[in-house]
Amino acid sequence: MLRRGQERAKSARASWWLVGLGVGLSLAACRAEEADCEALATHIAKLAEAEGKGGPGSALAIEGDCKQLRPTRKLVECMQAAQSLAEVEACGA
Repeated sequence: MLRRGQERAKSARASWWLVGLGVGLSLAACRAEEADCEALATHIAKLAEAEGKGGPGSALAIEGDCKQLRPTRKLVECMQAAQSLAEVEACGA
């Protein structure tokens, strides 16, 4: 009887571990990847340059921040659709 209870407890722990792994993987999939960060940095740098606010190295700095912070794909998509720096800022509000 004790053995059957131990097996159930072990099975339950394994099930929760799999649920946790699934949730973790799904959350990771919702985050920006390196290619997303590179494209976003290029887009924002072009907007900044068009508005006279860009500087040398700004794309690299933006890309580095993106790779470190890993924003959500939804946020990256919003920023990619922005046509001005004000619209980029509004995405994060």
